[in-house]
Amino acid sequence: MCRAVAALACAVASSAIIGAQPADEAGLHAALLNRPVLVDPVRLAMPPVARPAAPSRASQFDALPPALLAMLEHGAEAVGAWRDADFSAPAVLATKDQIDAFVKAQSAGRSGARTTAFPPETTAVVRLSLALVTPDQLDAVVYGEWYCGTLCGEGAYVWLHRDRADARWRERKRITRWIS
Repeated sequence: MCRAVAALACAVASSAIIGAQPADEAGLHAALLNRPVLVDPVRLAMPPVARPAAPSRASQFDALPPALLAMLEHGAEAVGAWRDADFSAPAVLATKDQIDAFVKAQSAGRSGARTTAFPPETTAVVRLSLALVTPDQLDAVVYGEWYCGTLCGEGAYVWLHRDRADARWRERKRITRWIS
């Protein structure tokens, strides 16, 4: 199990979901991206959170604001693709060749191998959903999948919060959906 993945951050973009508000993309990115990652340009759908789920799993979502939880129950479509403008360093919007080279290097046990296909300090390939943002712009959630090598990855919902609309976003909670 690769716990380094749990420290990785994901990025988000604005959402066209009914009830969701546009996300402060730059602010969300700044809150979450702290290690070099390759971002897959293909957006993920956000898996809905079925209620009632297994009691132990359902309780993981209890702390979320009701407006955010209501949006999560519907999930989100994977609409469009990410653009370079959606990300800032250290994240890199990757090409298929860069992702393939990273996976090949990781599978061969060459973590951080020298190559020109991707930055040598790259730690994972990240796939992301659009953000769901509450109407007051204080809470957001994204779904991300991080792949750090063969049998090393995680899929998780990430809840972000800020105290004021002009404050910085901070990760409040991560709810793991799957881990390898």
